[in-house]
Amino acid sequence: MQNEVILALSYMALAGVAWANKYSYMLVLNIIACALCGLYLYMSSAYTGAVVSSIAAAANLVQLLLPVKKTDRRLMTRNILAMLIASIVSIFLYAKPSDIVPCIAFSINRFSEAQENPQIIRYGLIISALLWSYYGAQHELWLFVMAEIAVLLFILMTVKKYRVKLK
Repeated sequence: MQNEVILALSYMALAGVAWANKYSYMLVLNIIACALCGLYLYMSSAYTGAVVSSIAAAANLVQLLLPVKKTDRRLMTRNILAMLIASIVSIFLYAKPSDIVPCIAFSINRFSEAQENPQIIRYGLIISALLWSYYGAQHELWLFVMAEIAVLLFILMTVKKYRVKLK
């Protein structure tokens, strides 16, 4: 029951990421979502996903703490470093072919967050949700898969809500 509560809180925060339309709010909610998801995955013995999710929370915290302006070089360096760390972690914790999937989802999210555009972040979350769903299915975490699919549908709705009509 404890695992399910942690998972529910994580996905409530992730739904908040999709709903928010301010970059800093999205980062704060994503820190919470990733940290709780990492805890859930750790408690479910999905260690690669747990470590990558925890690193994602730390990466979001770094992005939140650094000033947005005049940080292009630091932002690129930080994202490259985060992707390298996630790749190294995946190599060391590799147990099944699906273990590389969290690293790919992590990389996509870091690139989308680097754009500092809420709609681009949502697009990254869509791809990430599909990859995390696959990871959950490979580890037979069916509640996790259902939560990913539910949030994916919610993200798709928010993409439509915040869509900007081009003229």
